[in-house]
Amino acid sequence: EINLRGFIKKGFDSKGRAFGNRAVKSIPLNADTAWLIGLYTAEGSSSPSVKFSLGTHELDLADRVKTIAKSIGYSASFASRGRSLAVNLGAVVLGRWLRTFIGKNAHEKRVPDVILRHSDQRIRQAFINGLVAGDGYTRKRSGSQQQQVTMVGTVSKALAQDLVVLLAQNGLGGSRSVMRRGPRWIGT
Repeated sequence: EINLRGFIKKGFDSKGRAFGNRAVKSIPLNADTAWLIGLYTAEGSSSPSVKFSLGTHELDLADRVKTIAKSIGYSASFASRGRSLAVNLGAVVLGRWLRTFIGKNAHEKRVPDVILRHSDQRIRQAFINGLVAGDGYTRKRSGSQQQQVTMVGTVSKALAQDLVVLLAQNGLGGSRSVMRRGPRWIGT
């Protein structure tokens, strides 16, 4: 279970209405929520509520986010613009937890300790699956019918290091490399 109580702000708004009383106080840590946290690590932001930035071709991911959000007491809405799809959760309290334990931006992202130190391999693997769904891919190793290679792209050095540890805990090897991009031409 992930305890959110410390992230609930209580008080009164400008009209004297109490807030914070009905906030979700905890969420279960299971394979679905671990996957959601992994996808957030890859494609999420929380300022102030949780938002996933996906492509319009990723409706399957958006639907899964919506289903998981509903199961933990939140609603989700979709907004598309061009080829991008935003999935917004009414989850300010969860957003505070995510910012604190995963990071505020892509350069600061990391694997939260509740995943990194979890004893259940299925929880750790579900997180990896969510991360790969957002910022990675899996392919068969060339010349091999059974071995697979999974690639994850990140600008966060901490996330890359944590991911190597996470893979090792699951009995998998991993390596890090820095990819340098050449000059990019924009326009004509």
